[in-house]
Amino acid sequence: MRLPCAEVTTHNHFAIDRGGKVFNRTAPVIKLPPDRTIDDHIRLLGLLNSSTACFWLRQVCHDKGGGGIGGGIAAETWERFFAFNGTKVSRFPLAASAPLAVARRIQALADAQTEIAPADVIRRWTVGASADPPPAFWPTLKRALEDASATWHSNRRLMIALQEELDWQCYKLYGLTADELTYPLDQGPGIDLGERAFEIVLARQVAAGKTSTTWFERHGSTPITEIPTHWPADYKALV
Repeated sequence: MRLPCAEVTTHNHFAIDRGGKVFNRTAPVIKLPPDRTIDDHIRLLGLLNSSTACFWLRQVCHDKGGGGIGGGIAAETWERFFAFNGTKVSRFPLAASAPLAVARRIQALADAQTEIAPADVIRRWTVGASADPPPAFWPTLKRALEDASATWHSNRRLMIALQEELDWQCYKLYGLTADELTYPLDQGPGIDLGERAFEIVLARQVAAGKTSTTWFERHGSTPITEIPTHWPADYKALV
């Protein structure tokens, strides 16, 4: 088991590899001692994929500079590419504890997403099917793809919410705040693109004419300036 990452990228993208893959120098891997458990890997994965780790890495890693999407100029800080090489990553300071529970949930959802990709759904339905399936086959396959799509989007909303929770837990673990910002993992609402706390703040700044950004356009999300009304009252108060 290994933890690979993209070396040259804008943000920290660490993952779990359970074997059977080959990585080159542009995707360095972290290998723990053989006696370490899956929880040891997920514990580390949670810290490395936090926004706290992202901030730290972007301070110490080499800034590759300008190229934005399509080779354009990266005008905003979040667009800039960095070299997250093994030497710098190995110096990342680990907190005394880690957000293991939330990291487990995110990993479980990520694993589930790989099972409902369109290609996988189609492969499961077509294995063993005749070259000329009966007419009822196609509507059934269509419904299976629609169900998978609905589950995929629901899982993504939960993953975005859990990433928020992971980040807030890490702020406290690293002493960036003394406030208790956690929320019960089984009670939080799903969060759509554009609804993360920093995105609401950013949308308010744009609306007030204090800044401009391509963040929302680039990510295909809608800027909102008010906390969603369908969230539970205590979650709205926390955010």
